[in-house]
Amino acid sequence: MPAHTIKKDLPNVSSLPLAGSTYTMVALEQLIQSRIDVINRIAVAKAQWLDALRQYVINAFGQNSPLLADFGFKPPTTKPLTPEQKVAKAEKAAATRKARGTMGKKPKVVAGRWDLAPMALHVVA
Repeated sequence: MPAHTIKKDLPNVSSLPLAGSTYTMVALEQLIQSRIDVINRIAVAKAQWLDALRQYVINAFGQNSPLLADFGFKPPTTKPLTPEQKVAKAEKAAATRKARGTMGKKPKVVAGRWDLAPMALHVVA
């Protein structure tokens, strides 16, 4: 129950007896909000701790280790690419190869960019 619902749902109540104490609406709202804030901080700290533990286990034992299950973790997965993503990936790779002038072994030989002639060794006596 968010704290602001007290004003909305209990507008005509001036005080509320709760757990052996009587609270004004303002005090009750502050009490509930303080509890919500603590719960949120705990949830964030727990998530950070679990992320750190998971990363440690992956680094220590490997990404696909069966030991991940012992700690309650699943191996990381990658979603398969959609056809549009595959096309975009191929186009980006082709553009990168063109921009860098990257060629495979055979095109380099044809373009004269790779000298296959054996190197002459000069022996100094």
